[in-house]
Amino acid sequence: KSKLVIYFTCLMILSSSILGFLLINRSRNVIIGQADEALGSMTEEASRLVAGRLDVQKQALDVIAGMLDIQSMDWELQLPALKRQVENTDFIELGISDLKGNVKYTNGDTANLADRPYLIRALEGETNVGEPLVSSVTNQLVTMFASPIESNGKIVGAIVGRRDGSALSNLTGDIVLGETGYALIINS
Repeated sequence: KSKLVIYFTCLMILSSSILGFLLINRSRNVIIGQADEALGSMTEEASRLVAGRLDVQKQALDVIAGMLDIQSMDWELQLPALKRQVENTDFIELGISDLKGNVKYTNGDTANLADRPYLIRALEGETNVGEPLVSSVTNQLVTMFASPIESNGKIVGAIVGRRDGSALSNLTGDIVLGETGYALIINS
């Protein structure tokens, strides 16, 4: 009689342990699946938020490019207008590029950026943001924005805006995932 009780007790403990293990494993998989789904949704939302913030900055550059003084491609008219805009925006420097990629900045620096992808795209008509890079002018990590300058329906140059290299990271600074998670921008 006592052997039967011991066998049944062992059998119940074994079956309960196996059942408990399976339930815990299944619950863990469900929770991980839901967390992955939530993380995917949060990532998409964060991506839209960052894209919206970048669009605002690109639109600011488009507005500056649309100013008559800027469209004139006369540096004497452009310089005071650009200096006013540097004070009113988050750009460290603004510059004007001719069609050959020669850029003049508001602080007096000059550079040929004809080989830079952000400038090439701007001269082709696309307002864009370049990947963070070490500036050939300042030797600092910067993020470059560029927008075409059009006059009478033709592209006559581009406006270039230089921002601190951490500008893209700052866009994600307030995006929090859970209690300790954070967002990063890796590339485009």
